[in-house]
Parts: sequence; structure tokens; C-alpha cells
Amino acid sequence: MPVNGFHCVTAMIFYSRYVYLIPDFRFFLISSSLPSHSDLPDEHIHKPDRALTEIQDKEFVLSEINDYNNYIKLIEPNLNKIVFSQKVVLVEGPNDLMTYKEIIKKKVLALTGDEKYAETYLSFFNISIVPHHGKITAAVLINLCKHLGIEFFCINDFDFEDNFALDLSFDSLEDLQESEIYTNGVSSINVFNSKGELLSDKTKRSMITTNWRLINAASLEKLHFNIPKLETVIGYDSNDKNSAGIWKAVQNKSDFGEDIFPIALESFIGLSKLRKVN
Repeated sequence: MPVNGFHCVTAMIFYSRYVYLIPDFRFFLISSSLPSHSDLPDEHIHKPDRALTEIQDKEFVLSEINDYNNYIKLIEPNLNKIVFSQKVVLVEGPNDLMTYKEIIKKKVLALTGDEKYAETYLSFFNISIVPHHGKITAAVLINLCKHLGIEFFCINDFDFEDNFALDLSFDSLEDLQESEIYTNGVSSINVFNSKGELLSDKTKRSMITTNWRLINAASLEKLHFNIPKLETVIGYDSNDKNSAGIWKAVQNKSDFGEDIFPIALESFIGLSKLRKVN
């Protein structure tokens, strides 16, 4: 009985305790049962020995997912959208998805005056906005896009009041950990939790490392940080993550500058070309 190619490959990737690396699996179809280990060339079999948080820089490797529930909730739902898209915009969560879809609609409408075109712009150009639900997952999906040759742009909260992303351009984790910002500068960075309590230097270093990993995976040219978070740049002054409140804030805002919608993103989704036409 024929098996859907996408689901077959998904199953193959996380089959048993092995990870199968299949080049161009967007076009991989199979009508028989899953192959055994001996059916695949050695170069397509990887026996994982790393956690999900560890991502190789030079090659695409999906390691074993220790928590299958997290895989089902965070990664598997995104694969179909990514695999069949021309371009992918990775955002943090549902509120970011809602916000950026609406901003793009508003910008296209302002440029063209065509409401229907504005509503269908992303679909017309086969651009998907995909929530990744976390920076570690984002890095996994970025490497997936790289492996498949799918263009991507990533949007994340920076989680720090000051934008020092440019100061995190280190080639290795060791270089980061030996840097001034990591060793001594972190003490002067004030970050508070939702209760208003100052975070420890250990926690701040962990946050810096997570941001560095994302920068290292994506590159700054394909990455935008909302400083310190989405709610701040749209003028929503609550930490409740309330979608209705965020939607209202977006509707009440008419100008979306580079603090939330950088020129690089406009170029990525084709708005710069649209502007030239008009």
C-alpha cells in the first residue's frame, strides 16, 4: 500500500534509535515498507550521540529526540509547511505568527491598494510563517531549511533590553565564553523575570549562549531580534501573552518600523520589489 512520502520520511528520520539523512527528501516517495538499516548507504545513517540542543555547524544532523512529546508538539507540525514552501519565516509563537501576517497584509495593502491581493500575498508567493516555539527548536529548523535549500528568515525575541547582538559574532562557543561580555560584562546587564526579580549571572550567560547559537545557525543577515520582545515593539505593555490584547495593539498601530520589520525582511518577502513597481 503506498505511503505518503512526507510521512514516510518523517518516520524514517526518527525511526528507532537512528537518524536517516536523505538528500532532497522533498521528492522522495516510497511505496513499500520502511527500509532496514542494511538497505541504506552508510553515509545516510547517523547513530546519534548528542542531545537536541547540540547542532553541528557544517552539516545537517538531526539527533535523537529524547522527549518524543516535544518532537510531536514542536517540530513535526512544522515539517510539512517547511518542506513544501518556497520561503519560510520562522517566528517564536502563535502571537508572532498572527502579528507578522497582519503586518505583511497591512504593508502590501498600503503599497497596492488591493485588499484581496494583500490577504493572499504570502500564499501567492508560497511563503510560510512558521512558529518554532523556542530558540533551540529554531536552530533545528534553520538547519533543516539549509539542508533542503529553502530560503529562511528568523525572527526572535532578544530577551535583553539592550541590543548587543553584534557583539555575539564569535566563531566558536569557546570564543564566546572567553569574551568580555560573557566573563565580566554580564554583571552589568540587568534582566528581570516576570516577578521583577533580577536574574543571576549564570542565567544571563545561558541566555546569551542561546542567542549566540541562534546567530551562529542563521547569521545576522537572516535574523531579526525584537528588543527585548514582540510585545514591547508593538506597544503592548503586559506580560500576559493575551492574543486579543496583542491583536488590538497591532490594529491600533499604523507605523511598523525597523524595530519590528527590518528592511532585510521586506526584501526577503519581496516587498522591496513591490515598492519599485508602485
